[in-house]
Formats: sequence, C-alpha cells, structure tokens
Amino acid sequence: MPVDRLGVSWLFIKRDASPVDHSAIVVRVDGRVANRLGKSSIGEHLFLTEFIATYIMERSEPSAFDYDEVDHLLRNAELRDQIEPYVDESICRVNVRAFSTAKENEFLASMLAWERAPVLSIAEWFDPPLNLPRPEEFGSDLEGEDALHEVLWDTVYKLFEKRIVLEFTDHLSDRELYQLIYRDILPSQEKKLEGTESYLHWDCADAGQNPTIYLSHYASDSEREEWEVEHGYPPPPRARAPFPRQLPRRPL
Repeated sequence: MPVDRLGVSWLFIKRDASPVDHSAIVVRVDGRVANRLGKSSIGEHLFLTEFIATYIMERSEPSAFDYDEVDHLLRNAELRDQIEPYVDESICRVNVRAFSTAKENEFLASMLAWERAPVLSIAEWFDPPLNLPRPEEFGSDLEGEDALHEVLWDTVYKLFEKRIVLEFTDHLSDRELYQLIYRDILPSQEKKLEGTESYLHWDCADAGQNPTIYLSHYASDSEREEWEVEHGYPPPPRARAPFPRQLPRRPL
C-alpha cells in the first residue's frame, strides 16, 4: 500500500499491527486531504493525519466512515493553525476533547473571532460613528424631556441592533439613563465581534461596584439570602424600581 503525502498510511502501519485492511478508506481519505492541503508539509499537519487515523481505526467497517467528519477534521486543522499564535492558559484549560469535533470547531472559531476582533469605542461600532447630543442640550421643561425620551429610545434600539443589551435600568430616569449611555457606554472600548450570536450585556446597576441598587431593586430572594450569609448582615430593604421599562433584551 503506497504511503500518501500526508503520512496517513504510515500512521496505520506504525500504530496498527493488525492485518485489518484499511486501504480502501485510506485512498478515500487521501483524496479529500490531499486536495485540501496539497502543498502542506507532513510535519505541519501530522496532528491532523493522526487525528484522522485514530478516527478511522475506531470504525469497525469501512462503510461506517463519515465524510462529514473528515470535513470537520480538516476545518479543525485550519482553525488550530490559525489560533496557534493566540494560545494561552485560558484556551489550554478548556478540555476540547470532551467536545465533538464540530463543537470543538465552534469553540475554536469563537476564540479566533475574539482574538481577531478590533477594540473600538462602542460609538465607533456604527458607520458613521454614533454621536449623540450632549445631555445638557435637552431642556428640563416638558418639551426638552420629550425630545430626550425620543432620542433615548432611538439609541436603545440602535444599540440592540449592534447586539448590545441594557440590563437593570428601572432605577434610572430617562435623563439618567441617557447620561449613562452618553458618558459611559458609547466611549467604552470593547471588542467588536462580527458574525456572532452573542450579546454584550451592559449592567446599568453597576452591581459589582454598588450592590445596594441591585439588591434593592433586582435581586431574587435567594440572591438576597446568599448575600446576607456571605456578609453577615441583611441586605437593604427591597424597593420597587421607579422607572419600569420594557427594553429589547436577550437572556444572559
């Protein structure tokens, strides 16, 4: 049996001393691999061929071979090559072998997208950049408050179109929420991820820095109990949030 250019046949000879004939499968795999990676060296893709060999050798019958899995394996090789410069402890700690190859590819693709994503202010996620009137430009009279309310909701939906969800806003007046968007959210430098299903959830209660607001208006009974156990004194009294809103949202 001839040795194919990626060493698949060699791996069978070295790793499998049984007389099982995998030649038919090797020929089929060799065609798919060589077409996709024809100019690649054996050394660069040894892990791929070993992975394919392991996969094939686990199959009891040649007819059980899955062409879709070969495509997943080839894609896996491409993703691993591309993500190699970014590999660190955070990626290495994930046990990707607990995933199917397809799921591992999804994970690697998401990590690669994160690493390659540009860091921009949220205002620059828009083309042209989103520039809002200064909060002081809206008067405190009824006309000014109505104008601010209109611009606020238009901005909320524009942010949602960029997959940015505002969480825990019901303790803020329209003006306070607008000021938060203008002064904190739009200037914030964040990774802009394209082609992803994920959302950026913005905690408008700033629970990490000021738990009182979250505990008073948003925390569940169990969260309040856990907080009391951890800190040794009761949380602030529960209070109804004064500005309830139905904002566009996605689950955390």
